[in-house]
Amino acid sequence: NGSVSLRLALIASGVRPGDEVIVPPYSFIATASTVIEANCVPVFVDIEPDTYNLDPSKIEAAITSRTRAIIPAGWNKKKRDWSKKTSRLMHI
Repeated sequence: NGSVSLRLALIASGVRPGDEVIVPPYSFIATASTVIEANCVPVFVDIEPDTYNLDPSKIEAAITSRTRAIIPAGWNKKKRDWSKKTSRLMHI
Protein backbone atom coordinates (compact mmCIF):
# COMPACT_ATOMS: atom_id res chain seq x y z
CA ASN A 1 0.00 0.00 0.00
CA GLY A 2 0.99 3.67 -0.11
CA SER A 3 2.23 3.82 3.47
CA VAL A 4 4.58 0.89 2.98
CA SER A 5 5.79 2.41 -0.28
CA LEU A 6 6.67 5.70 1.40
CA ARG A 7 8.48 3.92 4.24
CA LEU A 8 10.46 1.74 1.84
CA ALA A 9 11.35 4.76 -0.28
CA LEU A 10 12.70 6.51 2.81
CA ILE A 11 14.75 3.51 3.86
CA ALA A 12 16.04 2.97 0.31
CA SER A 13 17.09 6.63 0.13
CA GLY A 14 19.53 6.00 2.97
CA VAL A 15 17.98 7.99 5.80
CA ARG A 16 19.21 7.05 9.25
CA PRO A 17 17.51 7.17 12.67
CA GLY A 18 17.25 10.76 13.84
CA ASP A 19 17.47 12.27 10.35
CA GLU A 20 14.90 14.95 9.55
CA VAL A 21 12.44 14.69 6.68
CA ILE A 22 10.44 17.74 5.53
CA VAL A 23 6.71 17.05 5.09
CA PRO A 24 3.58 19.16 4.60
CA PRO A 25 1.22 19.46 7.59
CA TYR A 26 -1.80 19.31 5.28
CA SER A 27 -1.55 15.75 3.98
CA PHE A 28 -2.71 12.23 4.74
CA ILE A 29 -1.37 10.97 8.09
CA ALA A 30 0.86 8.44 6.32
CA THR A 31 3.11 11.21 5.03
CA ALA A 32 4.36 11.96 8.56
CA SER A 33 3.77 8.56 10.18
CA THR A 34 5.99 6.73 7.69
CA VAL A 35 8.79 9.15 8.57
CA ILE A 36 8.38 8.14 12.22
CA GLU A 37 8.23 4.45 11.27
CA ALA A 38 11.59 4.91 9.54
CA ASN A 39 12.93 6.25 12.89
CA CYS A 40 13.27 9.74 11.46
CA VAL A 41 11.85 13.08 12.56
CA PRO A 42 9.11 14.75 10.49
CA VAL A 43 9.62 18.49 10.09
CA PHE A 44 6.42 20.27 9.12
CA VAL A 45 6.72 23.17 6.68
CA ASP A 46 3.70 25.36 6.07
CA ILE A 47 1.67 25.23 2.87
CA GLU A 48 0.53 27.81 0.36
CA PRO A 49 -3.14 28.56 1.04
CA ASP A 50 -4.02 28.74 -2.65
CA THR A 51 -2.45 25.38 -3.67
CA TYR A 52 -2.27 23.44 -0.37
CA ASN A 53 1.25 22.40 -1.39
CA LEU A 54 4.46 23.09 0.52
CA ASP A 55 5.39 26.76 0.48
CA PRO A 56 8.79 26.88 -1.26
CA SER A 57 9.66 30.17 0.46
CA LYS A 58 9.54 28.41 3.84
CA ILE A 59 11.49 25.27 2.99
CA GLU A 60 14.98 26.77 3.24
CA ALA A 61 14.39 27.96 6.81
CA ALA A 62 13.42 24.41 7.83
CA ILE A 63 16.58 22.77 6.48
CA THR A 64 19.17 21.90 9.12
CA SER A 65 22.32 19.80 9.15
CA ARG A 66 20.13 16.79 10.03
CA THR A 67 17.66 17.25 7.13
CA ARG A 68 18.04 14.45 4.58
CA ALA A 69 14.83 14.24 2.57
CA ILE A 70 11.62 15.96 1.57
CA ILE A 71 8.21 14.45 0.82
CA PRO A 72 6.38 17.21 -1.07
CA ALA A 73 3.02 15.42 -1.12
CA GLY A 74 0.97 17.60 -3.44
CA TRP A 75 -2.70 18.30 -3.82
CA ASN A 76 -2.67 19.28 -7.46
CA LYS A 77 -0.62 18.85 -10.58
CA LYS A 78 1.11 22.21 -10.22
CA LYS A 79 4.85 21.56 -10.51
CA ARG A 80 7.40 23.41 -8.41
CA ASP A 81 11.12 23.84 -8.99
CA TRP A 82 12.62 23.32 -5.55
CA SER A 83 16.01 22.26 -6.87
CA LYS A 84 17.78 25.44 -5.81
CA LYS A 85 16.52 25.23 -2.22
CA THR A 86 16.63 21.47 -1.80
CA SER A 87 19.43 20.26 -4.07
CA ARG A 88 21.16 18.31 -1.28
CA LEU A 89 17.98 16.54 -0.19
CA MET A 90 16.50 13.28 -1.44
CA HIS A 91 13.07 13.92 -2.95
CA ILE A 92 10.71 11.09 -2.01
